[in-house]
Amino acid sequence: AGHVMAGAIADKIIEASIVEKLGANQAISNPGRIGVAVDNGVVFLSGQVSYYHEKLIANSIVSWEKGVAGIEDQIKVVPNSDKIPSDQQLQQTLQEILQSQFPTERRVTVSAQDGVVTLGGLTKTLWTEDQMVKEISSILGVKKVISNLKLSK
Repeated sequence: AGHVMAGAIADKIIEASIVEKLGANQAISNPGRIGVAVDNGVVFLSGQVSYYHEKLIANSIVSWEKGVAGIEDQIKVVPNSDKIPSDQQLQQTLQEILQSQFPTERRVTVSAQDGVVTLGGLTKTLWTEDQMVKEISSILGVKKVISNLKLSK
């Protein structure tokens, strides 16, 4: 005989738990900059982080949380420096994204020039291409993403 919690109460509990875990995670330099809102089990993440891996960790924390029905991640990656990252720094971040988010997509190339990111090479699915473009677009300093990806047979 389990009792069913009202959705709003469950949302508040999920939210509090996620905020607590974000705060306790050593790898997130400024957890207060991450906004957490929960609506019917869907977690909305907003705010800013300094490093891409902090965005990954926040998503991971949410995905392990009991009762979570989905994640809407609107966290922006904004490097600490006031200046827009150089193409070289962008390139480094982009490589990090490909390796951590898309480890099976080894034939994708990525380059940055004046903040314009070009994806090339081969991808296994169009869904992956969409995800890459979405992830890369969220990075400060990226003006636009041009995808020349081809589907691998």
